[in-house]
Amino acid sequence: IILVFSMLDLFKHIRKIIPLSSHFKDYSLKNSNLLEDLEFIKNKYLSLNKYIAERIRTYYICTLVTEDVERLMEEV
Repeated sequence: IILVFSMLDLFKHIRKIIPLSSHFKDYSLKNSNLLEDLEFIKNKYLSLNKYIAERIRTYYICTLVTEDVERLMEEV
C-alpha cells in the first residue's frame, strides 16, 4: 500500500493560513513544523486503516519537482 503526500509546496503555504486544528479537533501541537503536520496526518490515516502499518509505504513529494516524481515512480 502506498500513501503519497503530493503538492507539498501548496500544503506548506496553506498550513500557514489554515491551521490543522481547524480540521482536526484532536490536533494539539503548537508552532509545529511541516514534518510534524505531515506525521500527524499520516498517523491519522494509519489509525483508520485495517492493514499492518509496516505494509504501508509513505512518500512526501512535490509534484512540481521532477526528481521527486521520478524517485516515486522508481521506488513504486
